[in-house]
Amino acid sequence: MAPVEALPGLYFIERGYLNGNHFVLPGPEPVLIDTAYASGWNRTQAELAALGVEPARVRLIINTHTHSDHIGANRRIQEASGCEIALHPLGAGFIRAGDTWSTWLRYYDQEADYFAPTRDLQDGETVRVGTYELTVLHTPGHASDGIVLYHPGHKVLISSDTLWEKDLAVMTLGVEGPDAVEKALASIERLAGLEARAVFPGHGAPFSDFQGAISHARKRYQAYLKDPERVWRDQLKRIFIFTLLMDGAPDELKFFERLLATPWFPETAQKLSADPGELFKDTLGLLRSKGLVRQGQQGLYTIVPA
Repeated sequence: MAPVEALPGLYFIERGYLNGNHFVLPGPEPVLIDTAYASGWNRTQAELAALGVEPARVRLIINTHTHSDHIGANRRIQEASGCEIALHPLGAGFIRAGDTWSTWLRYYDQEADYFAPTRDLQDGETVRVGTYELTVLHTPGHASDGIVLYHPGHKVLISSDTLWEKDLAVMTLGVEGPDAVEKALASIERLAGLEARAVFPGHGAPFSDFQGAISHARKRYQAYLKDPERVWRDQLKRIFIFTLLMDGAPDELKFFERLLATPWFPETAQKLSADPGELFKDTLGLLRSKGLVRQGQQGLYTIVPA
């Protein structure tokens, strides 16, 4: 997909499920918002080059949160350019402390390099991106350090993983805590008071039905509150896919062993009162029946775009 102008001169680049979407402001002092997943660097670099941006010239990176699919190229770019990196104070604290738990890196066995945060973005303040002043709104739930960026004049919302069009980002109660769903719902209700004519999410295509997305998210979170087990089952399916996207799996046994070695999979089995082996087989069978996971010559793979 070709880059789309979220605001005149600020380009939205849609990626897949492994790599978070990101934004590029070209020019003499380029600005980036999020930098995708570490293994997606070659394409990230190509996307920057297509817009005339060299990593060594980047002046600022803004991160919407510190999950691996949004910070993957931070260190490379900062080492090349010496750029500033701005994010919510909670996320800055995670990175400065080398916290592998709050960033989900250890919990899900994901990949990302640490970097040097240089600016904390407080809730309610504005951050300059070129000629634009974007309002920072703290939206915990999916990520305790999550923020969205809003331009009231253009009514444009960079919603990251707080709001998608017809889906939800994974909820990770094992890291974010048992009240994460309540926090996510409160974040959605806060956003509901905005006027947005265009929304640019962290995954998926831009959309214009802002209130429709709010309504959909509200209903899903309310359903989670009524049936907490559903949160764990949804997490199970999503992280199966994400793990396959990271590097595939040579066979079922190796994939099962990899999941079993992480904190998240045994915890999920325990929360669902399920035997890990049976839960693995059932989930893999479900994803195969939906055509999302297949067996190829090199092993298991997913058709979900990275």
